[in-house]
Amino acid sequence: GSHGTMLIFGQGAPDTSGFLPDGWDWAQPPGATTLQLPPDMLEGDPKRFYGWNPPQEAPFAGSGHLGNRYGAFAFALDGQKHEQSLQARKSVFALDNLLVCLGSDIANTSGKHHTVTTLFQCGGERLDVTFPDSSNVATQKDYQLRRQSKATDWLIDPQGNGFLIAEGNADLIVQRSLQHSKHNKTRKPNQGRFVKAWLDHGTRPKSAAYEYVACLSASAKQMTELARKKPYEIVARTRACHAIRMPAPGLSFYVFFEAGAADDILAVDTPMIVITKRQADGALLLSVTNPNPSLRRAFNAPEPIH
Repeated sequence: GSHGTMLIFGQGAPDTSGFLPDGWDWAQPPGATTLQLPPDMLEGDPKRFYGWNPPQEAPFAGSGHLGNRYGAFAFALDGQKHEQSLQARKSVFALDNLLVCLGSDIANTSGKHHTVTTLFQCGGERLDVTFPDSSNVATQKDYQLRRQSKATDWLIDPQGNGFLIAEGNADLIVQRSLQHSKHNKTRKPNQGRFVKAWLDHGTRPKSAAYEYVACLSASAKQMTELARKKPYEIVARTRACHAIRMPAPGLSFYVFFEAGAADDILAVDTPMIVITKRQADGALLLSVTNPNPSLRRAFNAPEPIH
């Protein structure tokens, strides 16, 4: 789970995912919904063992696939009553080179730290970000841009992955700077130059949500076309269910965080991940996965049923 982290691996140096340990912001891993906490708060009280803070309840975490071609990942987090409390429902639906990312019911009680959903964090020498308009910041060494999501927007990160930000999202913030961090084992201070982008849900969000699409190895032309016409429609984005439909390939992706119905086609009696594909002859391919991460029984990795 790790708060729904989604790290994209591609080609290129110095690291295929953009991860570099020196200066890495451990509070904002790509794809995750987190609080923007400083390193000292992340590592906890040095007099106690690592990870002493009250545990979060993760009632749902797992993934499923249909024919090893179409995939779905989902993660649910139920917050506890303490400073780092956080609640969220997150899902990722994978089709070819697209990752459709949905979030709902994002909430916590912190008035000191912003809740954010991080799109990417890339370190190294290649820190240029491509935008669709005249926002040319390549000549600036350090910057922070806040872009309001009044309409569909997109950007391409230094690794070549595109991100389409749907209308109605929280503000998008892109920052290039020298980041100060600590080694994850020795706690020795370190630093490095990074560029990262995130959706800012603010302090004390009660029912925040998001919608964005990651496009692997994207070009500006591809992102412009994706912004012009999204290939999917949202069926549900609630605490109980996330679901999208892609009419052209006849695909539907469902994440049921709770028992219930998503539409007039499908209903379930227990939390699960379902992927369906309509065949040319009218037959329906079906994949069902139970992602219950219970640690009170012997662990067997969930496998989809076709």
